Amino acid sequence: MVKGSAAEKAGLLEEDEIATTIAINPTYSSYTLPVTITVRRAGHVISITFQPRRGQVDAIEWKPTTK
Repeated sequence: MVKGSAAEKAGLLEEDEIATTIAINPTYSSYTLPVTITVRRAGHVISITFQPRRGQVDAIEWKPTTK
């Protein structure tokens, strides 16, 4: 886990496994709806709810390569 990462800020731990899928489209289009994910942690299933970040973030831009 990267110290200070979005995952750490949301409450995820290194050993967590995402247990179920979520519908991200409603959250992606609004930026105000909270996200709840279900994870397996140390043999238990728990829910983590967090507010998506706002503003700009650095991203990767994929560019085609030529041969």
